[in-house]
Amino acid sequence: MSVGIGIFGIFFAIVFITVLAYKGFSTIWVAPIAAAIVAILGGLNLLDMYKTTFMQGFAGFVQSWFPAFMLGAIFGKLMECTNMAKSVALGISRLFGPKRAIIAAVVAGSILTLLAVCGMTHKDSYPDIAVCTIGMPMLSLIFGIILASLGVLF
Repeated sequence: MSVGIGIFGIFFAIVFITVLAYKGFSTIWVAPIAAAIVAILGGLNLLDMYKTTFMQGFAGFVQSWFPAFMLGAIFGKLMECTNMAKSVALGISRLFGPKRAIIAAVVAGSILTLLAVCGMTHKDSYPDIAVCTIGMPMLSLIFGIILASLGVLF
């Protein structure tokens, strides 16, 4: 097969995964189908591709990220059982109100991450929360304005 068809297969598989994941399909089922699309359009042997390339990549991914996923699941269950996430979310939503839901989600995520994952106390995390919720968006805005004024963007 030609290289152009193989590259088209890669882009098509990316769009395929993105659309189906957005529609709520599990990537556990969608990823092997997308890999088959790439293999078929790239002219690869389907069985060899699954046995070597796909499974080696999948096994490496699971090996690398399993501890993070496992600890994240345990942490999520702990936060659910202690109602910590609910209390933080209710406090943040009362503070920001319904019109500022997006910034409230960013702040709530920052607080939960800094307090629980990093092991900080709430007073220790104030500078980090300020950087995450105010500093980084402002820095991004300034950088975007500079690039737009130079004609790089838009």
